[in-house]
Amino acid sequence: MKYVCVKFKWSRELNLSDIILAMFSDSNIDMFEEGEQELRAFIKEDQYSKNEIIHTLSSSEILKDVNFTTEIIEHQNWNAMWESNYESILIKDEVYIRAPFHQSKPNVKHELLIQPKMSFGTGHHDTTKLMIEYLLELNISNKQVLDMGTGTGVLALLAEKLGAKHVLAIDNDKNCIVNSVENCLNNNSSKVSVLEGDIDNLGLVEYDLILANINKNVILNYLKRFSKSLKQNAILVISGFYEPDLVDIEKEANRSNLKLENYKKSNTWCSALFKK
Repeated sequence: MKYVCVKFKWSRELNLSDIILAMFSDSNIDMFEEGEQELRAFIKEDQYSKNEIIHTLSSSEILKDVNFTTEIIEHQNWNAMWESNYESILIKDEVYIRAPFHQSKPNVKHELLIQPKMSFGTGHHDTTKLMIEYLLELNISNKQVLDMGTGTGVLALLAEKLGAKHVLAIDNDKNCIVNSVENCLNNNSSKVSVLEGDIDNLGLVEYDLILANINKNVILNYLKRFSKSLKQNAILVISGFYEPDLVDIEKEANRSNLKLENYKKSNTWCSALFKK
């Protein structure tokens, strides 16, 4: 099967890669590859839509000057390519995230073995780092935790290592489910349950902590249900949006009886902690 390589380019002295990645997070793109003021996206030829690319770019003011070109390429092993560029990462000198082909660091407090399969959540993205920083600051010993949009399962697995009583990890992407189950096995997890689904699959369980590293629109749609699923005085930690988006999110959160306690930012990305 042939692929279309879409090359996004921009002239501004800004790193627009993260913004483009976020805007196309729900698309049919199989892989992204960063370059110097350039981002390459690989899409199956029969799933490529020029009009969809144009529409997505035009819907964001900051991306209005982004141009793109395309070329047809032969099929490649995307996971092999991704793995070849995947590096281990140490966060706050406490959390070491590595793949099976990296060396272990037994002296680090929390080591997570994450098999890279292009699911979101390897620790390299700013939003994942911010979520991990929050987890390290919270006392979640013996807590019930929900990880909505689990991706690789990295946040759920760290929550378990930090003493959570049980973690429900949900994602609506079947590939993420397969990947997160594999990562649970690789980390000898016994307290993380992985479920394919979305917000509609939440039952009557109330949580002490909900984690949601997704995007602004999904967060806005989920806030009311998140509040319903939180115990009184429980905590919601979210990310996957930009600092200016926090204004709209806070307004909607207030309507759902959720109060903004504080927030963090890294580059253009933001993470926030709310309390019920």
